[in-house]
Amino acid sequence: MSQDNPKVFISYSWEDNNHKAWVKQFADKLIENGIDATLDQYDLTLGDRLPLFMEQSITSADYVLVICTPTYKEKSDTRIGGVGYEGHIISAELLSKNNERKFIPIIRKGTAETALPNCLAGKLGIDFSEIDNECSSFSDLLTTLYRTKKKPTLGKRPIIIAHNDAVVGIKNIDEDEPIHILGIITDEVTIPKMDGTR
Repeated sequence: MSQDNPKVFISYSWEDNNHKAWVKQFADKLIENGIDATLDQYDLTLGDRLPLFMEQSITSADYVLVICTPTYKEKSDTRIGGVGYEGHIISAELLSKNNERKFIPIIRKGTAETALPNCLAGKLGIDFSEIDNECSSFSDLLTTLYRTKKKPTLGKRPIIIAHNDAVVGIKNIDEDEPIHILGIITDEVTIPKMDGTR
């Protein structure tokens, strides 16, 4: 995979014109951010073979972004049309190559229960179903595609913690040893002023 320009294939169902326009706008935004997005609206020409396009696009992509809707789920689960054919390819690649992170669900309409096809059930996806989520969701997607999502480096155990997880010099509470007062530091004790102050 090229870290500079990750290659993605966008799988979606042909629904209404608004949905197709949203998918195209989504692909435009990916391309503007350096993601090499393959989309039928750009990359298919009259006379091309659809099955070959789907097979090559899915297998050669670094990631497959699946735009999930209830319609997509229904077509994928019942193996109808192009979405159904892509469902075969996705299932086969998940089974043979076990490359789970390659397939990223993007929830466009519905919920995970109503929109994710069976082949992607249980996968962590990104919610684009509400406009308020889109900006932060898109940033999360970019960090995943560029593989820049990181957690902080694991630090060292603090010095004040002993190896038995108790504070150094203090016994574990679980131990049945009685507590003994060894002494009182008298120079820290003051006489009360008796004027109401602490």
